[in-house]
Amino acid sequence: MVAEVLPWLLERANVLHQCGAGAVQRMREAAGRLSAGLAARYLVTGFIGAELPDVLALADVVVSRSGAGTIAELTALGKAAVLIPLPTSAGDEQRHNARHLAACGAAVALDGEVTSGALKAALEPLLADPGRRAALAAGARAPGRRRTAGRRGPGRRGPGRAPWRRHPGGHRLLNRRRLPHPVSCAQAAKARTSCPCIPGVQAHRGRERSPGELRRLARTRSA
Repeated sequence: MVAEVLPWLLERANVLHQCGAGAVQRMREAAGRLSAGLAARYLVTGFIGAELPDVLALADVVVSRSGAGTIAELTALGKAAVLIPLPTSAGDEQRHNARHLAACGAAVALDGEVTSGALKAALEPLLADPGRRAALAAGARAPGRRRTAGRRGPGRRGPGRAPWRRHPGGHRLLNRRRLPHPVSCAQAAKARTSCPCIPGVQAHRGRERSPGELRRLARTRSA
């Protein structure tokens, strides 16, 4: 799909493409058929490592899956994104995430069977209109805002520190780094936190659990 829209896309943007180890050779062959000018605007790699936060921070538009970790980073940074859910995600988590953000005006979601035409139609207005891009980025930033600095409450470690984040699907995300490090839906289910991404999960209705409690519960329930 990406190979089909690549010439069109490179006429409008520089592209850094993480495609997985199995697709690198195929995408390099596709890049080899491009003109020299377009090929110079394309970098393909199997995997982006520790530099991923910097790559996301520099991006104007992100096309990605919609797992909890990706959603947490995109909303923390406030990035315009086109989300393509992984159909086989546990509990259909990624589809829930993408639909929720799209309903909030925080992303564009491509649901169901995704074609090169659908991807092009989703990207074109974002690449052509800076205002549209900025509006989507602002919508993405809203669910990623931290609590007011200096407020204290259950699970808080001090002024300006926000150990809890809210996943758009509803469950709590644990912030251990400058970018959020999420508790996955499976871990949230084991710890019985509120997680509507998985049908039938019993929500914890009492006090908020501290990060340490949540980690201990996750380990205990996975044993």
